Amino acid sequence: MSVGGTPLMAQFSEREKLISRIKPLIGFYKDGELLKALKGVDDLIEVFPNYPVLLNLKGKILMELNRY
Repeated sequence: MSVGGTPLMAQFSEREKLISRIKPLIGFYKDGELLKALKGVDDLIEVFPNYPVLLNLKGKILMELNRY
């Protein structure tokens, strides 16, 4: 079975990889380590460009840094 041309299992695997890599970045954000979180999010956007949640997180970080 596939969704959008990508096998369903591959999508779940990719999503699980993203979740495991984004959790520490959310921790940095919550701890106020905004530059570290921003660097991590930018790195993930290069690897996972099709996940809007990364752009949303980047936007929140930039707002906290008053960079809008």
